[in-house]
Amino acid sequence: MMFSPISILVTTVIVALLISLLVMLRISMKVADNNTQLVNHVTSLEQSVAPSLTDRHITREKTEAADSVKAVVDMDDNELYRWFDSQMEEQQLFCQPDIDLKTVAQTLGLTQRRILQMLKSNPNSLTFSEYITRKRLAYSCRLLVEQPNWNIDTVAREAGIVSDTTFRRLFRRHYDMKPSEYRERYRKH
Repeated sequence: MMFSPISILVTTVIVALLISLLVMLRISMKVADNNTQLVNHVTSLEQSVAPSLTDRHITREKTEAADSVKAVVDMDDNELYRWFDSQMEEQQLFCQPDIDLKTVAQTLGLTQRRILQMLKSNPNSLTFSEYITRKRLAYSCRLLVEQPNWNIDTVAREAGIVSDTTFRRLFRRHYDMKPSEYRERYRKH
């Protein structure tokens, strides 16, 4: 049996293609294995480096927080009051209608007792509630002048006093005038 030159050529090409396919398959398996090893190596490097970077970041944050707390703890009552008052203004904590001593203490990193002691030793000797009320009323005065188009209810809510009646009563007691009279008196011309 004789094979024609074309059949020999076709057989040779098919065998060459099969060999090429097997070589390519072997190479792709080796590349995949190398890639898996490389990914595992990079992952292990990331895991060994990442915690140390994170630890340093956390350690730095803890150190800064500890320094800040230490600085606050070391303040006398007058310094603490100034710091406390500036934090209350910056964060406008008094504008939250449901703000309480516990929340303020946690937010500012102080104890409730330290806040009460500091407020009591202040020349005005305020309770926490009185302090918050004064901050809200002072803020409402600014709003009355700076926001002439806002109605009194809106000013009260923005200052953290939900009840319009309570706001008007507190305002009158503290400033001896109605909020609308205050607005008219101190309005910018």
